[in-house]
Amino acid sequence: MEISSQPSFETENNSIFNLKSEFFKYLNYWPWFVFSVIVAFTVSFLYLRYAPKVYNTSAKIKILDEKSGLELPTTALVVNRSNINLENEIEILTSYPILSGVVDQLGLCAQFYEKGSVRNIPLVELPFEFKSSYSKESIIEQNQFVISVEESGFKITNEGTDLELSFPEFDTTKSDHQLPFELKWSTEFTKTQLIGRSFEIRFVPRKYVVQSLKSKIMIKPVGERSHLLNLNMKGENNLISEQVLNTLIEVFNKDDILDRQLIWKRTIDFVDKRFVNLSEELDSIESYKKNFKIVNNIVDISTDFIESLGQRSKSDEKLC
Repeated sequence: MEISSQPSFETENNSIFNLKSEFFKYLNYWPWFVFSVIVAFTVSFLYLRYAPKVYNTSAKIKILDEKSGLELPTTALVVNRSNINLENEIEILTSYPILSGVVDQLGLCAQFYEKGSVRNIPLVELPFEFKSSYSKESIIEQNQFVISVEESGFKITNEGTDLELSFPEFDTTKSDHQLPFELKWSTEFTKTQLIGRSFEIRFVPRKYVVQSLKSKIMIKPVGERSHLLNLNMKGENNLISEQVLNTLIEVFNKDDILDRQLIWKRTIDFVDKRFVNLSEELDSIESYKKNFKIVNNIVDISTDFIESLGQRSKSDEKLC
């Protein structure tokens, strides 16, 4: 009787599972296992190497209660209820007029990138002087221009028309052209630092930039009873995100100040108008009262008494 020395396991169905035979059966596919591991490591390396880094930038603002301190002490003791509607404030912060003010103040309709072999890197500004000749409302469609820094000067390509223009001495102001911007070399960088590199300018309509900002900016209350709002924005360039959030808070504050000034102006105008109307009404009442006395020959005892005292004092002065 032959006894097998191979390890085996008995299952619930009383069948014999041979570990060694199963191992050698899958061992025949070892090249595929090795290939899968290599592919997985390669894909992971490429993803970590070339995937864009996304930064999360956050800021907090406090919404002030305009009515605080104006309520009666009794009501404040009975119920502690905030007059602030944070949902309305969030809607105002992400509204088109506020975000449009951010876009105009930062000039986000002109976006800058440095071209790379795999992906483009967003920039806060170009490494040389840039001046756009576009007005805020004139950008109706997206245009892209590639700027190649060569030894002789700038070579600018319109990606929409494939038109190439060369500008010697790294200055577009010295040549006639139809480009919607001007470029000039900046003294902050040496030519050896930038020669061979390429940059891209994208002109995007304002409404698309506003929609993009609205999708990137997330605003939530810090807590249920808190008056603080937490602003978050994700982007590949944290400096751009910081500028956007800081400018958003600034534009929001200015808009709130303008609203208050408008309310105060309307209140003052209303008071001034009522004051004029009341003065006219009082004058008309006094005039009617005087005419009524004259017509009806009514004597005002207090007035006559005062006038008589005045005449008596004048007579006494003359006698002295």
